[in-house]
Amino acid sequence: ALDGGEDGLDVYRRMLTAAPQRLRPAGSLYCECGPRNAYELAALARSAFQNGRVEIREDLSGKPRFVCISLRDAERA
Repeated sequence: ALDGGEDGLDVYRRMLTAAPQRLRPAGSLYCECGPRNAYELAALARSAFQNGRVEIREDLSGKPRFVCISLRDAERA
């Protein structure tokens, strides 16, 4: 496991700072997280990708587990 800091999101903050410059124009980024962090992580992703589509997806037990960022879907809208 990664040390995500006090709220578990430090690694994601660093990644989302660099991701907009590295993700291709029609690219996607999928982040797995703990159910307690999904909504806060989605808010960070929306800030980093203001023109992207950000979704929270559930795992097989119905818990919010993945934050999916898609630039491709945003371009079609």
